[in-house]
Amino acid sequence: MSIKARIGMVVAIMCTALMSLIAAPGAAFAAVCYDYGCDGVNPDNLAWNGTAVTRLGPASNGSGVSVELRSGTYNGKVYVWGRMKYSGGSDAHLVRISVDRCTADRSQCSYNMGSKAGGTEGWSGNVATNTYSTWTGVYYDSALIARACVYDTTDGSTACTGWW
Repeated sequence: MSIKARIGMVVAIMCTALMSLIAAPGAAFAAVCYDYGCDGVNPDNLAWNGTAVTRLGPASNGSGVSVELRSGTYNGKVYVWGRMKYSGGSDAHLVRISVDRCTADRSQCSYNMGSKAGGTEGWSGNVATNTYSTWTGVYYDSALIARACVYDTTDGSTACTGWW
């Protein structure tokens, strides 16, 4: 095989690999995501086993923003994330969504995980006419409890779902 043919074959293989990453970026990443290694991953980038569901919520912060704790199963493991919903034209960019995760006795906790401001690009979407949502990354739910919270930066108030 000539050197030109070999170079052409290598270039073709590299282009094919690159195109598969561009066409399905979540699929390439999800293959290496497992347990706590998935922490912080955008739930839109995972191929869920079945449908994701709302576990708790919505809870309202009193200014038109609601928060839910969502969960889904990926590769046989359960992951949770927070989602807030708000109306278009609201000051949702001044509200942050995050997840708190603790041991059952709450002796060890991680707070404000995956904090995102309302409308964060790549982490937000339109869910209905003039209704939008922003979500956190996913967090592994192995024998831990979790809740989703919204924090209003204008008045310092916090609203959370219950623990699940």
